Amino acid sequence: MSCKVLLTGISGWIGKHIAIQLLKEGHHVVGTVRNENLIKPTKETLKSKNTPLDNLSLYEVALSSKPT
Repeated sequence: MSCKVLLTGISGWIGKHIAIQLLKEGHHVVGTVRNENLIKPTKETLKSKNTPLDNLSLYEVALSSKPT
């Protein structure tokens, strides 16, 4: 059974390792990064570890911004 998982801080060391495990188990991962420039390197790192990226979505999220 696969789940949909929100993984904040996916571009960090721990986040990448968790994402690799989840994606290899077939889960859907929605990852957040603080800067859109981190999206491409994060995908490249996951791909270099033979991680399937079909179930991966990455979004830039400004966690420090105040709601309007």
